[in-house]
Amino acid sequence: MDCRLVKWPYDQGEIIGWNDGSVNRATGIAYARAGRFEYPTLIKNNRKQIKATQLSPMAPQKRGVAKLLGPQNHLEMTEACQNLSITLPADHQATDPLLPVMVWFHGGGYEVGAGDLEIYYPKRLVEEQRVLVVNLNYRLGILGFSRDREGQPANLGLLDQLMALRWIKKHIKQFGGDPNNVTLFGQSAGADAIMHLMVAEGSKRLFQRVIIQSAPISANKKHGRIHQELLQASQQITDEMSLEEVITFQTATLMKLRQGFQRASFLPVAVKYGVYPLPKEKNLKEAYRLVASDFDVLIGSNNHEADFVLSQERYFSQYNKPIIGRLLEVALDFFTEIIFEEEIDRYAELFSKAGGRVATYLFRGGRGEHIFEGVHMAEIPLLFHPESIENGLLYSHYSTEDLVKLGQPLRKIWADFAKTGELNSIKLPDLIEIKSYDK
Repeated sequence: MDCRLVKWPYDQGEIIGWNDGSVNRATGIAYARAGRFEYPTLIKNNRKQIKATQLSPMAPQKRGVAKLLGPQNHLEMTEACQNLSITLPADHQATDPLLPVMVWFHGGGYEVGAGDLEIYYPKRLVEEQRVLVVNLNYRLGILGFSRDREGQPANLGLLDQLMALRWIKKHIKQFGGDPNNVTLFGQSAGADAIMHLMVAEGSKRLFQRVIIQSAPISANKKHGRIHQELLQASQQITDEMSLEEVITFQTATLMKLRQGFQRASFLPVAVKYGVYPLPKEKNLKEAYRLVASDFDVLIGSNNHEADFVLSQERYFSQYNKPIIGRLLEVALDFFTEIIFEEEIDRYAELFSKAGGRVATYLFRGGRGEHIFEGVHMAEIPLLFHPESIENGLLYSHYSTEDLVKLGQPLRKIWADFAKTGELNSIKLPDLIEIKSYDK
């Protein structure tokens, strides 16, 4: 970490951040507070100085290493995880025009992940495209998506996200960001959360654009039974249980739920419909119709989403067998189609017919020379920090320099959309194809 400090005004005091070469950062800022199973309340600063020089701590979760990405930075873990980090160009002056704001929602099935993992470091996106990027943390797992203090169903993690957006609306101008030009972008469960924030009560005018990357839309439907099981299990967590005990309990519970359900086991922890701030599931599409004209939408998926399972040895060994491998390939293509592609097309058409400005994309991510090109998460290193995956399986056939070059058009497309909302059709055969919907 660079020892040069940077200061910004914050309520009645100031935030002290730090410089990392071409970017300035304010990291680990608390935006809300909440006890175990409590509803979040927005932070109001009553201190003269807030030091924002440490990365945001991650929500309680089982630690692990994704073979595709390789080892990531080791972050502190705490239930007080409602933190965000801000990255902006170091040469941006207070008198310069306000920067477009891009707010990143990490994936991980609502169970794992963190905004400040190295893979999500937005330095290159910020310095190249001159945008301000916010990385969020929010409650995950049973602590975030099961119940409240009274034992009733609650979307606490989603409410954390809403609080973060309210904090951004109130404070981001002090950092040089435009509170009226905010784009949410996220991948997998992060993209799923963004879709639900579009129809969440209290979200109006907090953001104007969305980039929905590989949202597992159909995997979040008809979850009533598995949510009921999760709700019942959550009653066993007490205030006296330590963080380690909660994580152990959560790991065992989710493993059991996955064994007991089929399609729902892909996303056992998820938002709950008909629970504040979301509409009932039967009213969901109508809710999207009502808000479609409020947003510019870029939504899409990768061409081989489901092939990420081949990073597991038991599947990879079968994939290399002539007949079984072909059957597995067909099954993975089918899974990609029904979980991602079909639903994405349906929702894009719904948004467009309801008056929204919409484009869809299909990401390929390379020349097709490697088994993991175009899998779930494959666009992440190109958008952010390819240096972080040097010891992973993803893009192992590319140098970091090649990945930086390959990702530059993608970073520009995302940032241009955040700046203007323009949805032009684009065809880059080795990288991505974008189709603009006509109203």
